[in-house]
Amino acid sequence: MARKDKWGVYAVKDGIVVASSTSPSDYGNRIYIKYPDGYHSIQAHNDKLLVSAGDTVKKGQLIAIMGKSGRGIPGPNKHGHFGLIPPNRPLSNLKVNCINPVPWLVDGGAYPYNTKVTYGFQHDYGSYFHEGIDFSGLESNLIEGWENGIEADTQRYYYVR
Repeated sequence: MARKDKWGVYAVKDGIVVASSTSPSDYGNRIYIKYPDGYHSIQAHNDKLLVSAGDTVKKGQLIAIMGKSGRGIPGPNKHGHFGLIPPNRPLSNLKVNCINPVPWLVDGGAYPYNTKVTYGFQHDYGSYFHEGIDFSGLESNLIEGWENGIEADTQRYYYVR
């Protein structure tokens, strides 16, 4: 699937949107998706949400536009956050309930943004370990060739600024 939006946020696997909400606090405008294997993802700090609760999404589908909603955005740039919650864990208290999404993403997932990873899972911020993967919204961190689609097996989620 060709990716046409420079700041696109994409579904990483087929699933069902369980929540799509706007908020000025915490994670800002965010989308929770449930997958057939019982996992849930959160994609947060979006500018515009393009799906609603109950929608079925397909791997690689454009679901939002990257933004800077919520708190904790590093600087004035856009920002993307991807977190993964395993089956039978609540969708609350993400700092405790999220796990490293890299192995799950690489196992058949689509790359969730058109930009490079800026902070990997549990990057140490000094006061806490980060609970997901962050993606940069800086123009300089756009992935070359994003117009043609980027898949997990080519990026591998390991690039760190």
